[in-house]
Amino acid sequence: MLNKFRKLINYIKGLYPKSAFRLVSVTGEANNKNLSITYQVRGKSTVVTEKPNVLINELMVLNGFCKEDADLIYQLALTEKMSPLFRIISVIFNDEITQFEIEDIHTRLTLNLSAEEIVSSSNMMSNFSSNDVTKIYFQLLNEKEKENFRLKKQNTIEYENLGKVFVLKRPETH
Repeated sequence: MLNKFRKLINYIKGLYPKSAFRLVSVTGEANNKNLSITYQVRGKSTVVTEKPNVLINELMVLNGFCKEDADLIYQLALTEKMSPLFRIISVIFNDEITQFEIEDIHTRLTLNLSAEEIVSSSNMMSNFSSNDVTKIYFQLLNEKEKENFRLKKQNTIEYENLGKVFVLKRPETH
């Protein structure tokens, strides 16, 4: 009985061989969208470098990795996919309006946009990190407050000028 059980275990091990690939290194950063995974074919000197999403979507070789390596590759691909497409590089303070210097992570192009222009763009806000979105909304609210204060001050001055009443006095007679 024990002998049959061992034969069954060996048969199952033959159906499911050890992993064919071994993870060698991970380089790059998810926020910069430049992650690359270097892996090796077990027992060979062949080393290949690929992006995590290429391994998952195009090559479908996750079955060849051990469970820990496959989980790491999947997590790296997900982290890279969820990272923002735009980031604020600098803030340009002008007398009139403050602008943000924004970098597109894929193309490395930069744009100078005001907070109002960014918010008015329908799909742009969802491509920033939560920290950058907070900066943009803070600047937008700050500009709106300045505008409201300026309008309130201007209206107050106009009402003060309208409210002046001149009273003419009659000459006093005794």
